[in-house]
Amino acid sequence: MLSLILAEAELLHTPPLLLLDDVLSELDAGRRRVLAGRIARLPQTVVTATEASALPLEASQVVHVEHGSAR
Repeated sequence: MLSLILAEAELLHTPPLLLLDDVLSELDAGRRRVLAGRIARLPQTVVTATEASALPLEASQVVHVEHGSAR
């Protein structure tokens, strides 16, 4: 399903805001790196993760939420 969403996002004339909720927990390290490379080419992507260590590359922006408050 993720492959289809990424393919569609790359084919659209107006790139979408791509929201990926906790997809990294389902992928191994190699697939996380491939995903990071694919979404890096898109202008707007939001990826949620339970741990910052799940991110395979340096994020351009991180919002840390703890006990319902962002910091």
